[in-house]
Amino acid sequence: RAARQFTDASANTVLFGHSQGGHAVIFAYELASKLAPELNILGTIGSGSGFAADFDQMLEYIKQSPYKGYLVMVGLAQNAAYGDGQVPLSTWFTPEGIEAARVMDSICIDELVATFAPLDADDLFVPGTPQPLAGRYDPIKDALPGLRAGSSPLLLIHGRNDPQIRPDFLVPWIEQTCARGQQIEVEWFNTGHRVPYEAPGAVKPVIADWIEDRFAGRPVSSDWQRQHHR
Repeated sequence: RAARQFTDASANTVLFGHSQGGHAVIFAYELASKLAPELNILGTIGSGSGFAADFDQMLEYIKQSPYKGYLVMVGLAQNAAYGDGQVPLSTWFTPEGIEAARVMDSICIDELVATFAPLDADDLFVPGTPQPLAGRYDPIKDALPGLRAGSSPLLLIHGRNDPQIRPDFLVPWIEQTCARGQQIEVEWFNTGHRVPYEAPGAVKPVIADWIEDRFAGRPVSSDWQRQHHR
């Protein structure tokens, strides 16, 4: 929408995002027909995006992993969104965790991971974290993408050695989402969470070719399990 205010670009659109951004654009394409009916979403690309059929399992893994700082960020975000009346920090964090979380306003994502990686999850989080919000849907688990089929194809780009969003969490989500009628293509790379965009064997040509195919109206593969491993 913003781009079309400054140019004469057509309504034909492809969405792209990495990691949390991939999570966001896949929500966006599912909601596009309702919230942006003037746009023609030809396809959506999610790179290293955080999906899981068993979200509780993935959350518990992240809590006990070096990436537990992400959950600290989520807990603080819920507190900011719903306030101390509905989500006081004590619903997420121990007193030690509340004190440790004070650094959040002054660090970026890589520092976030490094700061919380060596800390013990049991010292940071109260038992059972995260909890659903009483009397309303759980914004972490109930609003997951893949609960409905989108109106256009989806390309997932993922590292086979991703330690944050492990493939064994992602693959059941792909199967579940395909069963709902969503067209999905998958490109696996022999990398971790961040796939290379410019280096040899990089993802950039894959993205460019896929976008070109969408604008050209070419068909999408229907068998995601037979996709390339690079």
